[in-house]
This record gives sequence, structure tokens and C-alpha cells, in this order.
Amino acid sequence: RLEEELGVELFYHHSSPLKLTPAGAHYLEYIQKAVHLEHQFKHTLAEMNSGPAGELSIGLTSWLGTSILPAILPKFMKEYPDVEIRILEGKSSSLLNAMEKNQIDFYITYPFNLEKHSQYTCDIIFYEHILLIGNQSYVDSLNLMDKADLNNGPYPYLNLSLLKNEKFILSPSGHNIYFLTENLFQKYSVFPSKVMHIGNIMTLVSLVNALDYFSFIPESVYKAGLLPGSIQKFTVDTPALQWPLAVFYKKDALLSPASKAFISELKSREVL
Repeated sequence: RLEEELGVELFYHHSSPLKLTPAGAHYLEYIQKAVHLEHQFKHTLAEMNSGPAGELSIGLTSWLGTSILPAILPKFMKEYPDVEIRILEGKSSSLLNAMEKNQIDFYITYPFNLEKHSQYTCDIIFYEHILLIGNQSYVDSLNLMDKADLNNGPYPYLNLSLLKNEKFILSPSGHNIYFLTENLFQKYSVFPSKVMHIGNIMTLVSLVNALDYFSFIPESVYKAGLLPGSIQKFTVDTPALQWPLAVFYKKDALLSPASKAFISELKSREVL
């Protein structure tokens, strides 16, 4: 018997139905990891002989699907036609849960706090600016271009305190960029007169273009060509506010050739 070999009880034998002891729970977790690693290893061996193939499950936060996937997937799918891609979008918390259940191979996100992900391998792809945006006509009505520093990098720099009583469209609570903007507002004593919460990046951009509201977006949204020409962009904070785009996966995971190829393609595109 296994319990005799291990010298511990794995089940409470007098309970009905049988229940795992703490040692049994640890053993089950170990076995599940071992089975998953064996599956990954066999899949990797097969791919080494025939090239990346099979299913690649990618998790990413919802804003990233709009700006990054269209820039990456066409070339990747052309180079690796035998890879079947599955995309799961959601908040970081739900993606972490999916990764723990081996439902995704890795996930891509803008981590607000890297320390919260210390139990995972973090592969930083690049750093990008967080941009303040507003429609050009409203920016001009406030004479913001006259108040901005035009010699402070690739975008005009604006002191956020100039907008301390303006209206803002923000991402919903729980999104990483929401926490970042809350910290900015506190730092620059910004108290918006009105706040609208929008989770879809394209809806957010469209409303900023139509209304006298400001918002924040990752730079990749602009570089993906998703901003109308009538929207003005600024950097904020000193030094200019940036955050990392990163890939997270389990520290004990064996990345498949398909996963490695996709991450390599991400890095090659840098800021898209």
C-alpha cells in the first residue's frame, strides 16, 4: 500500500466518504503537478520534432486584446499554422486563477505591483508610457498646449494638477490602470468633478473624442492606430509615467515551443 511505503496516512479511513489528510492533500497536489509536467514534456518533445503545434492558451487583460493581438497574431499564425490559439480575456485575478488550474499557458498583463506576482516567473516585454488623452477642441479651449512642456520627450508633458476639477473617464475598479490613476490623483490633488467608468478601451476612446472628458490609456493603444487624429496626447508625472508589459507563467512550468515562439514575437515587436 502507498501509505505503508510513504509512512503516513493519506486518508481519514473512518470517515465516509473518505477524506484526504493534510499529507494526502499535499500528495494529490504533487501528483497533479507531476502529471501536468509529464504532459508538457511529451508535448515539447513532439514539437521539437515537428515544430510548434497543438493548442496555445493565452490569457490577457481585456484592454490588451484590442491593441496587441492584431499586431502579433497575423504573423505568428502564418509562421506557425499548426498552432491552435485559444484566448481568454479577463481581470488579472481571474487569469491567475485560470493559470493555477492549468487552463492557460501564460498570461499577459500590465502588473501594477510586481511583488503580488512573486510566486510566478515574470518576463518583462517592454515598458511603455501611460498617456493622458483629451479631444483637441476641448484641450484648445483650456489653452493646455500653451501650458504644456513641448520639449520633454516624444509627447507634450502636462502637469496633472491643471486638471484638478475636470471630468474623467476611467477604467472600472479592479483594473490595474484604475489603481495607477487613483495614485496619480492623490499625488497631484486631482478631484474630478465627474467620473465615468468604462471597461472597453474603444468605447472609452470614442467617448473622450466626443465629450469634454479626459482619460488615460497605454501607449500601445495609440501605436496600434486606435486613436482618432482629433485626440491630443500628453505624458504625466516626473519622470514620465511608464509601466511594464509582462508575461507571467508558473515557476515550475515547462514552456512549450509554441509559448516561447509567441513570447519571442512579442519581444520582437517591442512597443508595437
